[in-house]
Amino acid sequence: GQPYTLASDIYSFSMIMWEFIYGIPPFDNEAHDFQLSLDICK
Repeated sequence: GQPYTLASDIYSFSMIMWEFIYGIPPFDNEAHDFQLSLDICK
């Protein structure tokens, strides 16, 4: 519910560039908690 900030734009761009440069998504070796993902999206 809050407006986007410059910090969120920089973070998003960094994650895209990480995947572009290394060919794998960031944090690919970390276990993913499905419930945490749902909570973040709410």
